[in-house]
Amino acid sequence: MEKLEREVKILGVNKIESERMLRQLGAEKVEECLQKNYVYDLPSIYARFCDCLLQLKKVNKPYEFEICRNKLQGVLNEIDNLTTGEEQREIKRTASTRYLVDLLNRTNNEDLLDRFSNKSIVEIIKKYGINPNKWVRVRETNGRTTITIKHILNPDLQKDSKEEIQRVMETEMEVPSIEEANSILEQLGFSFRNYQEKNRATYSLDGVEVDIDSWPLIPPYVEIENDSDELIQSTIEKLSLQKHEIVSCNTADVYKKYGIDLYAFRELRFTQRKNEEIGGEKMKELVVATTNQNKVDRIRKLLKGLNYNIVSLKEASKTNIEEPKETAITPIDIAIEKALHYANYLPNNTIILSQDDTIEFEGIEEGDNPGMHIKEPVIRKYGKFTDELAAEYYKSLADKYGGSIPMRFRYGHAIAIKENKEREIKKVFGAESYLNVRLVNKIYKLEEVPGYFLAALMEAKINNKWVPYNDLDEETLVKLDKDLYSSITLLLKNVE
Repeated sequence: MEKLEREVKILGVNKIESERMLRQLGAEKVEECLQKNYVYDLPSIYARFCDCLLQLKKVNKPYEFEICRNKLQGVLNEIDNLTTGEEQREIKRTASTRYLVDLLNRTNNEDLLDRFSNKSIVEIIKKYGINPNKWVRVRETNGRTTITIKHILNPDLQKDSKEEIQRVMETEMEVPSIEEANSILEQLGFSFRNYQEKNRATYSLDGVEVDIDSWPLIPPYVEIENDSDELIQSTIEKLSLQKHEIVSCNTADVYKKYGIDLYAFRELRFTQRKNEEIGGEKMKELVVATTNQNKVDRIRKLLKGLNYNIVSLKEASKTNIEEPKETAITPIDIAIEKALHYANYLPNNTIILSQDDTIEFEGIEEGDNPGMHIKEPVIRKYGKFTDELAAEYYKSLADKYGGSIPMRFRYGHAIAIKENKEREIKKVFGAESYLNVRLVNKIYKLEEVPGYFLAALMEAKINNKWVPYNDLDEETLVKLDKDLYSSITLLLKNVE
């Protein structure tokens, strides 16, 4: 059955936190399962177009023209969904319309061959091989097997829509088994492209489908599907996911954002999660030695595109590792201390990145400056520490000094790797970086940054204007962290 879907993906989510939020909102968990996907390519666009022209040379009966017209319409519809603005202008110069389907509808049967043999039109169509936005998928989910044709539509053709949420035309049918589905497609001449695995947890929240998809080699993402753009947007807000990168694209494009070519894998399985080969080069695992998911996500975004599979301490270790006792004084020495500690508990050749920081407030009394002990004044005042209490404490501190305080993060980073050749050797390298912002007496979106309350009280200077840190997009955050990036990548060169 054919249906038009609207869908967006919210990248880099924490699966546990997302499921917790869904349960709090009263969402119903529909199912969770491993999905096995077999992807097939359709024959190339240009080959199918040429086949239509060859048939047009032989037809002479009305019903034969009708068959050719229907086949040609399907091919031209795919081309219209792929043509660039420049190509559409070229088509308009030749045919007085931007879309080839419109040209088909205005052409009578006798003129079809001449009209579509036009050199300018053929040269445009010749560029299109396998359609990257249309494919056939066989999927097995909980013993149910389906064949689905998916076609991503060009938003320019959806004349009643002003949104940028991706439209996907989906036609699906159930079949008895994976084996029979694959046999049918191969007999029809479809070309098998690759096999992919993913884990999907599906929830229903106020009638909207919310999926948490986990794929090999990349962080999980949330996919929201509905036939209403407004409901999709409101669901994103309910889940407090506005801060994450929100995209409307296929999974291959998501992999590209992490520097991975999805189509480089004939088979993509969860067993490939560690040290996977990508384009002949092994993808290294980098363990960020923290239990704070916001810090892990920050490093993932910062190092996106590098040949590292970035995982948290929890993902890397099957057991809980006791945190080290901090005896050092400076951030860089504490980071080194942490890296060496965690190297004792993780497998040989695991690359470990640890970080520590201190905060330097400018222009305030010595007794108000927490240095490395940012939690201590909160505990002294309230008897315990929570993000909410910490935000109130530091908001009051900013109030005390006129509403804002210049502040600088001084980061210490360390990379450690344990090698086991003739004897066990631990290598460790350290570096520093800085971030200049200001503390303010306003709390911005505290609920979006669990474990990182200061982000809700910070403003950064962007183009000579102070902007709330929690309002910055991913690209701006990466630019702001350029010193952090330089420091970490310099360390990584020592273990490459």
